[in-house]
This record gives sequence, structure tokens and C-alpha cells, in this order.
Amino acid sequence: MDSQETCANAPKKRVLLVDDHAVVRMGLTRLINEEPDLVVCGEAEDEGRALAAVKELHPDVAVVDWSLRDKDASSLITTLSRQYPQMPVLVLSVHEKQYYAEQAIHAGARGYVMKHEATEKLIEAVRRLAAGQTLGVEKTGPAVSTMDTNEWTARKTALLKTLTEAETNVLRLIAHGYSPSRIAELLQLRLRDLSALQENVRVKLQLHSVTELFQTAPRWISESYRAEHKG
Repeated sequence: MDSQETCANAPKKRVLLVDDHAVVRMGLTRLINEEPDLVVCGEAEDEGRALAAVKELHPDVAVVDWSLRDKDASSLITTLSRQYPQMPVLVLSVHEKQYYAEQAIHAGARGYVMKHEATEKLIEAVRRLAAGQTLGVEKTGPAVSTMDTNEWTARKTALLKTLTEAETNVLRLIAHGYSPSRIAELLQLRLRDLSALQENVRVKLQLHSVTELFQTAPRWISESYRAEHKG
């Protein structure tokens, strides 16, 4: 019986594995399927197949390798968190640097663990996410400190407060899906001036490209709204 059939026939929490190495997926499948309350319901090796698998299989948790075919999984994670907010994403990574963990959480992942960690840690993380908990960045070694979701939210709120009114307006319009030409028209700006404002926003929010700014703007605005209406 393959993993998809097992997923359909057992009342277990369903896990989708996304990794571009078949041997890694095989090992994780064997590990997870040994648990009485978890089962791997599908596998994918890249972003396109992962999105198709989630749409078809409706997993409870997606376990995603941070490095997929020579690029990071931030785009996939952002898309999943937008389209399937009820499905948590757990990132597996070989990177111990805090930078990668923060990028994963910022993209929308709800947990980040290292591939070399004990198998019990991975299983615990999957189980906690399936139960509706948020892990944030798990302590993975001396190079990565613990950062939970509340800490990351507070940091994002602080970054948002550094934006000027004009920069905030630009961010809000990006979040609403307007093109640069339309934003410039609405704000009565020259495209060159708009580009300068976008770059200011990118730098202040510690993003790595304008593309990332456009991808994550809705989440930043959501964070801003929550901060303004807290309490």
C-alpha cells in the first residue's frame, strides 16, 4: 500500500513531504509512518508538485526542505501560507544560521528544525504543528538561538514603525495588489520617486529584494493591523 492510500484509510494526521532528494523523502516517510498518529500522505520534489499535492491531498502538515533545486523554499512557503492558512509548514534545513530560520518564519513557516537533529525532535515538531501549535524557531544548535512567534511578531512591528507615512502608503498599495504604475498614479508620484520609496521600504523591513517586498507585503500589512488593534 502506498503512502497516499494509507493516508486515505487511516484517521491519522496527514503529512506532505517536500524535498528534492528521493532518498531523504524515503527515509522521512519510513520514520513518520512508524508513528501511530502520523502518516505521510504524499511527496513532492519541487514547488509546482508541492502545490498540486496540497490541492489534491489536503495534508494536515507540510514538511518542506528549505533548499529546493538550488533555490530556497520561501516562495513556496509564502504561497502555502496564503492559500492554505490552516495548514502549517515545518521547514527542515541544513543551515544553522539564524538568518535562514528568520527567513523561513517570515515567509510563513510555523517551525524550523535542523536535518541533523534527533528524529524525536522532528516527530515532536510535526505532532505539535498538527495539533495547532506554533513552534517558531526551535533551538537547533549553538549557531541558532530560540525565537518564538511572539518575538518575531514584535520585531516586525518595530520594523514597521520605522516607515514614514509615504512609505506605509506604498506598502499598503503593494499589499492590495496594485502595479507600480498604478501606485505611482494613485500617489501622484513619478516612477523614479516610487522606486526610491519602494527601496526605502525594502531596506527598513530588512528584505532582500523588491520581489520579496511584493510577495510579503500582505503579511506585513496584516501584522501592522494586528499591532494597531492589539488590546
